[in-house]
This record gives sequence, C-alpha cells and structure tokens, in this order.
Amino acid sequence: MATRHKSQIKCNQVNFQHPRAATDNLMQIMSTENIEISFFQEPYIYQNRPKGISTGYRTYTRGERKSRAAIIITNDTLDAILVTHYSDNDTVLLEIHKGSNTFYAASACVEYNELIDIKLQTIEQNRIHQKYEAHNGY
Repeated sequence: MATRHKSQIKCNQVNFQHPRAATDNLMQIMSTENIEISFFQEPYIYQNRPKGISTGYRTYTRGERKSRAAIIITNDTLDAILVTHYSDNDTVLLEIHKGSNTFYAASACVEYNELIDIKLQTIEQNRIHQKYEAHNGY
C-alpha cells in the first residue's frame, strides 16, 4: 500500500454529461477512494444548480444559469475561496490554502469544437483588467 506525503492532495476529474447516476457514482468513488478535490464538468442540474452532491461536501460554481463546471472539496482542512473575476458558468477558479501552502485549482468546460486558447485568453484578459483596476484604484 502506497503512503501519501502529508502535503499531497488526492484529486480526480470527471465529465458527467448530465446523468444523475454519474453523480451518484462519483459520490461513491469520492468516499471510498478518499478524493479530496473533484473537478467536474456537465453535472446533473436541477433548478440551475448541481444536484446529488453529498451534503458534507463543499461545491463551488459560478453564474446565474446552468453551471457547466464545478469543483467539489471534501477535505475540511482545505480553505477555498472562489475567484469570481475568473469564474463563470463554464469555468471555476479557486484559491486554496492548506497550512502555509497556497495554490489555484480550476475546472473548465470547453466544447469539443472550441479552442482552449480562446478560453485561456479570456481568463488572461480578465486578470490583466483586474490588475489595471487594482493599480488605478477602481
């Protein structure tokens, strides 16, 4: 049996393609495999919110319409903040703190015929705009 270093975090990534059964299966896997962060796309949606997520887990999404990307965190020692300037219905970006360590985690849903470069350019443009506003006191 392999041992994990204390600073390691166990993650997975899943594209649900919307069925409720996929959400149920993921909840089982997260529990049995001790998954701490799950990046998921196209979750089962009810009333514009992902449904079927275990109540003890934190789910991060962004947007008013149906979210196509989300992040689930199961580990209570992970402190996460949604970075709203870079998040929308298709992209979720979190700033995560674990002890003295800080890192960023992202989940993005990109159409098969959409270039990922366009999504990354949009995120970068938002980042530059935010820096400009912060520098100029907006």
